[in-house]
Amino acid sequence: MKRIILLFGLIAALCAGCGTSEEQSGKAEKKQSNAETVANEGKIKQATESPLSAEEIAEQARYTFLIKQNHTQYGFHIFAEKERKSTADEDWACANKGDDVYTGDYKLAVVKKGGSKPSVIPIGHHTFQVPNDGVGVIEGDPSLLVVSHCEASDLYSAQLYTLRKNGKPIEIKDGDGKKLSLNVTPIRIKAIGKNTYQSAVFSNAGETDWVFYNWILDREKWQLTLEKKIIPAPGKVDVTKWSENPNYIVE
Repeated sequence: MKRIILLFGLIAALCAGCGTSEEQSGKAEKKQSNAETVANEGKIKQATESPLSAEEIAEQARYTFLIKQNHTQYGFHIFAEKERKSTADEDWACANKGDDVYTGDYKLAVVKKGGSKPSVIPIGHHTFQVPNDGVGVIEGDPSLLVVSHCEASDLYSAQLYTLRKNGKPIEIKDGDGKKLSLNVTPIRIKAIGKNTYQSAVFSNAGETDWVFYNWILDREKWQLTLEKKIIPAPGKVDVTKWSENPNYIVE
């Protein structure tokens, strides 16, 4: 009888040890996965040559823009090979019932004018709510492609893209080298000089209505860093004129 009890005790101890080992292994895998996610956030996505032709990409593109760099024109195309279309079934802050909604794993393809070999980088899974999401080009040195999604009233999340000197597309990171998310739309950010930009964000705080941010782009690291925050007195700045006039800069 004692032998049986000892045998069961030994098996239980071994099983407990096995469970602990699996648990530790799971924790280790989770830590490794989290570490890889953080590391990948800081990695610059390298452009690759697309197997699709420029014409095929242009046909599939959800958005197409032209950008000039060094007197050369490039076509920017945002496309998904398996794009799904649906319709918004209710009204809310970022969509109206009946709006078109497009979902997919999107890529950014850049084609040099007269060229036939697109350079492509993945830009992730997106849900574009048309027309409330904002995608557009900011003319400057360098020019930027803004991909902005409406999150709530006066709240947006935008990613920025531009071109390297070799004409390859690049995603801009934040000042820490991680994924950038700016609270802007294409009409709420503009170039104010070489490698410098100004954005405007609406605030419902009592002491102000619009807050402005000055940004600097590091073209070696492709990182956008906040230089200055400006809070004008309420009603002092005409944001519509600020958006339309390139020379209207809030100091």
